[in-house]
Amino acid sequence: MAKAKKHKRMGRHPKPPAERCSAQVLVHMTGAERKAVEVAAGKSGDTLSVTMMRPWRERKEEQP
Repeated sequence: MAKAKKHKRMGRHPKPPAERCSAQVLVHMTGAERKAVEVAAGKSGDTLSVTMMRPWRERKEEQP
């Protein structure tokens, strides 16, 4: 019997280990709060996660 051909992997290339996100945080909010964050994300063209992390990341960059 012949071996099956190994197919190339589709999609984007894997991120380096230092750039991978491996933790999750559950945030409780009201429906109105979530909608407000979704609207802000839509206006900026970002995902919900990016919008919620932006203040943290900007503050982190400002610190020496």
